[in-house]
Amino acid sequence: MLRESPIRRTSLVDEIGARLQEDILAGKYRPGEALPPERELSERYGVTRTSLKHALVRLEELGLIETRHGVGSIVLDVEQSGGADLLKYLAPSAEGSRDGSFFSEILEAKTAVCASFVELAAERRTEKELSQAESLLVELSEKIDDAREVQRIEHAFVKVLARAAHNRAFVLLTNSVGAAYSFYWGKYQSVFEDGEWVEENLRAILEAIRKKDAPRARELTQKYFRENDRRVLDVLGYGRKAK
Repeated sequence: MLRESPIRRTSLVDEIGARLQEDILAGKYRPGEALPPERELSERYGVTRTSLKHALVRLEELGLIETRHGVGSIVLDVEQSGGADLLKYLAPSAEGSRDGSFFSEILEAKTAVCASFVELAAERRTEKELSQAESLLVELSEKIDDAREVQRIEHAFVKVLARAAHNRAFVLLTNSVGAAYSFYWGKYQSVFEDGEWVEENLRAILEAIRKKDAPRARELTQKYFRENDRRVLDVLGYGRKAK
């Protein structure tokens, strides 16, 4: 009988990884610098070296460190080696920044990604996806005065359009970017109190997709999300300072 690989103590590995990750992203360990030896780290955190090794593997997968034989774990420059999955870890740490520039960049990336997959969705969408998007707009009209629901439905609508592009890379990018700014959701919910404005814009985008008018769909998406981003940044107090 084949034996499965042993199950890791996931919660412990996650906790160690999160602590080291936080220290790296906070600048405690600089790019090019080696982490302390594994024995020292395991003693510092009170864990076995096996658990520590598993945590280091995760950090390497995220592009935060590189293990070099005979040298140890070297901290990498996240802008050179990190991927989109890092966004959800970087966004919360950016909350205390004075100008909100990083969060502004996340929103800018979201707008660019949405505009791109909406353009493809106008060319590739199926009737099933049009129906799913329409159902969400019907639900939105019924909950137009509930900002929390409007925010949730808008997010679901965007994910339907991402799938309608029939490009899995865009779906994954949408998930990564969405995970980054979801940390702030409750902080800018008031933006969605204007439910009629949200519905009007999403309806116009869907109609352009229905007509297979890709340039118009892209234009409307950019217009909506740029204004939405401006409102979000104003609510967070970053409106004048963020680039």
